[in-house]
Amino acid sequence: MHSNFLRPMVVLLIATLSCAASTSEAQNRERDGTQWPSLDQGFLFVEGKYVPRPYEFRREGEHYFVNEINLASLGVDLSAYEEEVKTHQDRRDGKKRRGKSRDPISKFHWDLYLTIRFNDPVLLVSGLPPLWFGESTGGDLLRVLVDDEKRASAAKSVPDWKPIIPLKPTDSPRVMEYLSEWLASFRPSSTLLSNATARIEVLDTVEAANAQSSEATIRLATVGYPLTILMMVLVVLAFGHLLSHRPTPLDRGGTLEPSGNAFPPELSVHFNRSLMLIGGLSAVDLIWTLLVSQAGAMHELNPIGSRMIDDPLELIVFKVLVTTAALGLLYFCRHVPLARQASWWGCLVLTLVASRWLIFNSMFIS
Repeated sequence: MHSNFLRPMVVLLIATLSCAASTSEAQNRERDGTQWPSLDQGFLFVEGKYVPRPYEFRREGEHYFVNEINLASLGVDLSAYEEEVKTHQDRRDGKKRRGKSRDPISKFHWDLYLTIRFNDPVLLVSGLPPLWFGESTGGDLLRVLVDDEKRASAAKSVPDWKPIIPLKPTDSPRVMEYLSEWLASFRPSSTLLSNATARIEVLDTVEAANAQSSEATIRLATVGYPLTILMMVLVVLAFGHLLSHRPTPLDRGGTLEPSGNAFPPELSVHFNRSLMLIGGLSAVDLIWTLLVSQAGAMHELNPIGSRMIDDPLELIVFKVLVTTAALGLLYFCRHVPLARQASWWGCLVLTLVASRWLIFNSMFIS
């Protein structure tokens, strides 16, 4: 019995260790540059010409390649990498650390791979340092390259594009001069236009979403305090109403006649007050939901509301119709004990929801 139990456990352990070893070996090969996956993204420009995708990164002995381009033969200025490697080597020797020191071309190859992997543009020019452009400046560069008017304007006055790796003061004039000449003579290919347009659309979508989120955050900060005060007032009134007018025996049995003296005026007042509080608390809950979700501070867990949260008008119409229908049905059935109990419990539930909103918002209001 013990043998039958241990055998699958041993097989599972061996399989796990084998997979871990294979994964570690693959990661080491990728890190060393001997086996990297092909990349169908990013934008590589060599001596002013666009290199079409996909990009194959490989290492053959001491030589590093992108497709058929030997990086060492480009004549790119790698002085910044040489200084970084030398500094790292000095620190390692000073602290007597063990480990493999990477040469400048190897580190340059790795940075090029990462930049392309992040779908950003890279310019490699003989005699100049590598020009890496991040998501923001890279998007601006692509917008210029695909538009003839923007490209002509940028050639006359090169925008202040900030590469990821800052340029030395002595390199900036040479880089600006090259960019001006390059933009003046550059003509995008159909492949570049297709790839760049797709990337620009993605960046525009992200920027629009970020702008909407920023506006929603400002809007939430503006109305958050007065809305919190309003909700505090409603919660106090609702708790007072619920504690003062709990369901009576009359609400738990029998059916009241709609005429005569069988329907006490006090009961009618309490019932109508519950309905008004339900309507007010529902409205404030809707406002809070829209403001906070648009600011990206919450995720709607309600499966129905989560499908409509991206369309405020649809959510508002749905909430108003459902709440109005529920209140109308309760009022129509006000002579039925179950309806009076439902109004009290509905008011209690929405009061607790409003209290949760107060606790949530108090964490953001200083």
